[in-house]
Amino acid sequence: MKKTLLILFTMLLSLSASAQALERKDITVKDNSFSYVYQTDIPLTQLFGKVNQWVAKSFNDYKSVIQYEDKENHRLIMKGILLLSGSWVDNLSLSLTFDCKEGKYRILADGMIIKVGAKEFTYERYIAASVEEIFGVAPIDAKIIEELQAQRQVAFEKFEKAKKKWHPNQFHYQKPKAELDELDARINFVLEYNAKAELFLATRKSDIDDKIADLYNDISSFIATNDDF
Repeated sequence: MKKTLLILFTMLLSLSASAQALERKDITVKDNSFSYVYQTDIPLTQLFGKVNQWVAKSFNDYKSVIQYEDKENHRLIMKGILLLSGSWVDNLSLSLTFDCKEGKYRILADGMIIKVGAKEFTYERYIAASVEEIFGVAPIDAKIIEELQAQRQVAFEKFEKAKKKWHPNQFHYQKPKAELDELDARINFVLEYNAKAELFLATRKSDIDDKIADLYNDISSFIATNDDF
């Protein structure tokens, strides 16, 4: 079976406030899936048509993303990719199942695969994985940082002595300066990486949950829009 994955958005749309708008706190993923039921007063046939319109307007090739469509029972299954600009990850691929009934509809997202570089994770695996598993480098141990800072202090003292004794264009001045600059660069890199790792651990779940909520809000906002002319 030919696998077709098209880009859902180059960026998620700005969303207007809605009484049913989801927030990250509403997102609970279990077994790599999340579903939410919306109440609506839109007639069933019109409701299912709005779902089809959203898919058609969101994709370049409507037919290529549809995995299954049951017009009689008002069910549609599609597959796509979210490009997560400004996120820790590159993209999130998933299947969306729409089930429409009189007075309500459900959106089910499952089969979620989060891609970071060449690596792929399910939602739960991504949330639980270590920084090293995801980015390939573990945060640097505090003892190593202390050692680098001690080396930096020695290099700084050598450089201060060289400044008093040698002219800037002389080797005995330039060598300790280069050693100090190299240690400064290493320490800055380590501290920046550790800060990034700490921020990643604190925000990776909310980052993905925000994107899922944005997707659901975009769909529900489109369905709720009165497009009478």
